[in-house]
Amino acid sequence: TMKNMLILTGALVILLLAGMLRFGPYVLAIVVVALASSILVEWAFSKIRKKPMGTSWMVTPLVFTLMLPVTAPLWMVAVGSSFGTFFGKALFGGHGKNIFNPAAVGILFLTVSFIREMTQSWFLVHKVEAWFNPGTDYDIDAVSAATPLNHGRVDLADFSMWDLLVGNMPGAIGETFRIGIIALGVALILMKIIDWKIPAAFIGSVFV
Repeated sequence: TMKNMLILTGALVILLLAGMLRFGPYVLAIVVVALASSILVEWAFSKIRKKPMGTSWMVTPLVFTLMLPVTAPLWMVAVGSSFGTFFGKALFGGHGKNIFNPAAVGILFLTVSFIREMTQSWFLVHKVEAWFNPGTDYDIDAVSAATPLNHGRVDLADFSMWDLLVGNMPGAIGETFRIGIIALGVALILMKIIDWKIPAAFIGSVFV
């Protein structure tokens, strides 16, 4: 429903703001480009089909943004967002008819095509210039690891449980603020916005 979609969007925006506080204002540029690229594809398909845009037009680019490393250049953001929306959603008929998560389709395409750019993430940024110029010499604390589970690249022993929960470590834009993710996930389950069995199955599979 539209109500559920708005609540879900609000939860994603909270994680986006946390990522912005963590990594800087360049995150805002990323989400603007992701939104514009995705909406353009959805708008074009709605005109071709002569049907209104689906209610999830904002969710896909937000989820896509949260899965990106903050070092992603804007042109790559545009390519991935439009690719995921086009091949993961629009071609299947739009919202509710797609068999794959369109944001995941975009991330997978970028990971296969630009592996180096997709496996970098900032840990700490000491210069404001780096926020708007990712990949330059300013991001001196860039770490070649999307998550701390890439053993050999980032040692879990270097981080306390508090660091893991609040995001004082490398990671994608939306994955580091784990205590917020857990709280929002529980809230969405209690409000019956999401089905508890899906995240339980996913986390259980990773645990096994």
